[in-house]
Amino acid sequence: MDSHRKLSSDRIYFLDNIRYLMVLLVVVLHSGSYVSPHWPVYKPMYNQNPWLLMNLLFFLDIFMMPVLFFIAGFFALPSFYGKSPLQFVKHKLKRLGIPWILGIVLYGPIHVYIWRYSHGVWPTTLRDCFLKK
Repeated sequence: MDSHRKLSSDRIYFLDNIRYLMVLLVVVLHSGSYVSPHWPVYKPMYNQNPWLLMNLLFFLDIFMMPVLFFIAGFFALPSFYGKSPLQFVKHKLKRLGIPWILGIVLYGPIHVYIWRYSHGVWPTTLRDCFLKK
């Protein structure tokens, strides 16, 4: 039990700082959704060419998620201790699987509705977003 407590309390500040930087860059990437035609909230209301921002977004999209996955995997080892493989999978399914399913069922249709509304493709009801034709 002492080794588990020791592993979870030791911090590697270098990796923490990289993680904070990556999260900040994720915020920058998502804030660019208002000028990028590849994102669902984009409305071409400005006659401008945001090529610098688009290239920045494409560059950030290359490495941010792999770095975040690497850091998460590096710190995942303490979550394996004291659990059987079945207990670990059950815990992860409860912690990650249920929100994922709820997001698909509840958020997905609303996201499609917002995209259709912002692009002028008017669905008659929110129910039409559930049932794709």
